[in-house]
Amino acid sequence: MKTAFSLLIFIPFLSFAQVNIDFENGELTGWTQSEPEHWAVTSEQPISGNYSLKQVFDRPEAGRDQISFPLQGLSLSSGTTTWLFSVHHTYFPSSANNWVVFLAADRDATAMKPGTGIHAFAAGVNFTGSDDLFKIWYLHDGRTETIITSHFNWQSSAGTLPAAIKISRDASGNWEAAIDTSVTFQHFQIVGTGFSADTVAARYAGISYEYSSSQDRKLWIDDIHINGTFIRDTLPPAINDYRFPDSLSLAIAFSEPVDLSDAFFSMDHDIGEALRFFQPDADSLILYFTKRFSPDTLYHLTLHQVKDLQGNILKDTLKQVSYHLPNYLEIQINEVMADPSPSLGLPEVEYVELYNATNYRIWMDRTVFIFGDKEKILPLFDIPSHGYCILCSATHASLLSKYGKVVAVASMPALSNSGMSLSLLDQGRHLLSHLTYDRSWYHDDYKSEG
Repeated sequence: MKTAFSLLIFIPFLSFAQVNIDFENGELTGWTQSEPEHWAVTSEQPISGNYSLKQVFDRPEAGRDQISFPLQGLSLSSGTTTWLFSVHHTYFPSSANNWVVFLAADRDATAMKPGTGIHAFAAGVNFTGSDDLFKIWYLHDGRTETIITSHFNWQSSAGTLPAAIKISRDASGNWEAAIDTSVTFQHFQIVGTGFSADTVAARYAGISYEYSSSQDRKLWIDDIHINGTFIRDTLPPAINDYRFPDSLSLAIAFSEPVDLSDAFFSMDHDIGEALRFFQPDADSLILYFTKRFSPDTLYHLTLHQVKDLQGNILKDTLKQVSYHLPNYLEIQINEVMADPSPSLGLPEVEYVELYNATNYRIWMDRTVFIFGDKEKILPLFDIPSHGYCILCSATHASLLSKYGKVVAVASMPALSNSGMSLSLLDQGRHLLSHLTYDRSWYHDDYKSEG
């Protein structure tokens, strides 16, 4: 007997289990929507049974809506995982009208879209591009890598009719996708295979639907089944990282989504208890204090009653934190590649390298980089003590990633071959580093080319 939403764990701690969601109870209990009431369980033209999930919001302009549910311990590395679901998209796909099912993701619906820091496996049509082919992608660090490009063209092979999709991944990373467009959904045909050894923290699954101004309310999803190995979570959350956005706040990243309903936080050195906190994501928070932190002081943060979504409590924990503001020349413009062509071994890509000359790990937040007469606000990033960081165009970041930490700069201005002025400013526009390079620095006409 199918249930509306069940996660069955038969053996404590480790088990083979199943998620079954057929929407037949007419409810969306436990789901998270990127915007409230944009999705609903409806009896309007259900794919099967009496109800299906549908995007129902009538938006006057183009938009994107996401929805997700928790997976609670799915382990992709412990065995074969199989996903089965049906889709009905009653408009031909395009770059502006597309759908994606997030098979496994480390973040919920709010991050199930391009350009976020989500780590996920996703399957669908035209999440990137517009060739209408069914694909499976690996999303990580703001990038989208294709695992499977199938031979199944959704417009010509499914059109506006319902289709069932079956996807499997074994513990080694071998993927297989099959699709069935028959009336009974009993005749699956393999449409593609692929391999990716990468994995993700499978905390959520969900759907993302992008539509143009007149094509909303045209996507249905039904009969979601996930078979795999689920590991019961018995470990409390841990602190993965922290940073100081400014002298009155502290941001913390946890190892998993946390429940802060009973939590409170305090700091020594007369800073006291946090005035309030904000949770930008399920696994992070920002604490706000009334007294300012002093640079280069070692503080002790005490966390009380932080727990994960399974109720595992992080016992009162003391975390050492320190706050450092970079001074002039503590972050240095260390190297400039203005003329990378012809290549002498490196990719033919312009870049600027920064060096952290301090004994502190330094976060660069809302930093300004000036290229001649053009300014760019850099994204948030950090540089380890005595470490390096490469700034380059977002379109070339993957080419330089094997050489060290890379910060992708959207629409990065070109570096003049003959020379130009470069400056790095902190968020208060205080100068951190400056140089004006010139072609004459090469002292060699041959070396000045590439």
